[in-house]
Formats: sequence, C-alpha cells, structure tokens
Amino acid sequence: MSTAWCNLLVNARSGRYPRLRQQRPQPPEFVRPRDGAAKQDCERQAAKRWLERHGSRCAPLRPVYLGDDLYACQPVCRAMLDSGGDFLLTAKPASHKTLYEYLDGIRLPVRRAAAAASTATGG
Repeated sequence: MSTAWCNLLVNARSGRYPRLRQQRPQPPEFVRPRDGAAKQDCERQAAKRWLERHGSRCAPLRPVYLGDDLYACQPVCRAMLDSGGDFLLTAKPASHKTLYEYLDGIRLPVRRAAAAASTATGG
C-alpha cells in the first residue's frame, strides 16, 4: 500500500516587514484510509485537516496557500480563508468550466513595457 500526503506550500507575508517574502515548508498531512469511513480519504480532506491543525499557528504570518487544480474547490478555499490565509490556486479549463465561461470575452489590459524595452534596445 502506498501512502501519499497533502503538501500545501505556505508563502508567508509578514506584517512587521511588508517586503519580506518567505516560503516556509510545513509538516505533511498524510492521506490514509480512515476506519469506518464510507469513502477513501483524499488530498482535499487532508488539506482541510491540515488547516484545522496548523492554520491558527500560521495565521499571524498572513499566509498565502499555493496549490494546484485539485485544491481549487469551494470547501478548501473556504477553509483557507477561515484559517486566516489567502490562496493562489491553478484552475484548469476542463474542471472549472463555469469560471472559464465567465473569463471568456473579458478584455484584459496588455502590458507593453516589455515590447517597448525590446524595441528601444533594438531587439
């Protein structure tokens, strides 16, 4: 039997030193079968357990939790916010169709600084 673990990366922002940015690895939360559970354990449940266990300890650092598409769901996002943090998660079009429907058609401003610098240097 293999054992996996949930590993959210915590990007801590310090209120005392606003320009200080540190990544702080945190202890893992193991994904394992639970006695009497109807369903197998999963990374999302492990993330919520981790936040319950460690979220209050990290809250004074104003953490930004980083994660992939697997964690981009309402229950996990709510748990991250409730624990005093923010989050930055990826969202794939196939698993977040409604989100991408809203984004389709939005005109985003284009940053032209890189193009202007390239032209100025003859590049």
